[in-house]
Amino acid sequence: MGDDAFELVRIRGQLVRVRHGAGPDELEEALEQRGIRAAESAAMAAALPATFDPGDPRPLLLVDVDGVVCAYGDELADPAAAGLEQVIIDFLPMWFDSRISDRLERLGKSFQLVWCTAWQDRAAQSLAPRLGLPPLPVIYFDEPTAGDGHWKWPAIEAFVGDRPFAWIDDEVGQADLARAGRRSALTLLVRIGGSRGLVDSHVEQLEEFAETVRAAGPSDR
Repeated sequence: MGDDAFELVRIRGQLVRVRHGAGPDELEEALEQRGIRAAESAAMAAALPATFDPGDPRPLLLVDVDGVVCAYGDELADPAAAGLEQVIIDFLPMWFDSRISDRLERLGKSFQLVWCTAWQDRAAQSLAPRLGLPPLPVIYFDEPTAGDGHWKWPAIEAFVGDRPFAWIDDEVGQADLARAGRRSALTLLVRIGGSRGLVDSHVEQLEEFAETVRAAGPSDR
């Protein structure tokens, strides 16, 4: 079924994605599955307090996958010359920079990493083990787009609350930068070139932001 065969329905305060015309049993099942996903994410976070902890002073880093972790190597004339290699993830060919694992590990020293991608659970289940990452928390996109900017914003704002965060994505635009600028907490959005993905210059920019957050202290964030 196409996306137009589904709709967002609010059930007991929670938005869930269900088939048009779904009956009461389907609605309850969808709500139950949403709860299961949320509980699994919370359980992963609880098991990794050094990686994700609301009391951790490090800012959050919201990590997109397509165009960031997995580059669009097919757009390049010679992906291998750019340091990209093709691997199979969930039976699909994906392009990785050979240094992407090291870059994410390095960023994990300054940030609490969170998956912020349409891959959702697949990032934690299929991609993270390939990259040597722990089962990081996942942002779920059950909420509809609200206001200006990227469709991920409602779920992001619900997840981060008033905490400082950085977001790396290949689809960041001017409206998103403006929306980030209206936040009271320190916020950095980094637009990644999709054909190359996350590179060292991005890592350095993010580390500088994390240091700014650290230097600001809790009261000034």
